[in-house]
Amino acid sequence: MREMIKPKLTEIGLSGIIQLQQTNDRVECIVQNITDDYREVAVITSDPRICTQENISLSIFTPTERSPIRCSGKITRYSKGNRTFKGHRGYIARIHIAHISRIDRRRLELVIAQKRAYTSGGYGLSYSF
Repeated sequence: MREMIKPKLTEIGLSGIIQLQQTNDRVECIVQNITDDYREVAVITSDPRICTQENISLSIFTPTERSPIRCSGKITRYSKGNRTFKGHRGYIARIHIAHISRIDRRRLELVIAQKRAYTSGGYGLSYSF
């Protein structure tokens, strides 16, 4: 039997907006972590509407660009209640990214490379969940 290798997580700590496709509601969040294969992100929000397993659109805002990085996917897991996670109180959800354009993926790669350079220079800490 082959052993499944879990992708590494990188802390990105960027602001985001989740748009729930069924209701068209918008939920502000913090995009806390992303896997190295860009297939899953962990978000935290104070809004309990995140606790649904539905298709979403996610906009991730970077400090250096005007337009957000956009992707779409599905909420796959979420916390059952309001919790504290890395200093933030709220609901935690994991989102499987089903689609991200090549351009937005490249933009995300550049943001993550900058974050890694910053943390490896001793200026910050790297966490995983």
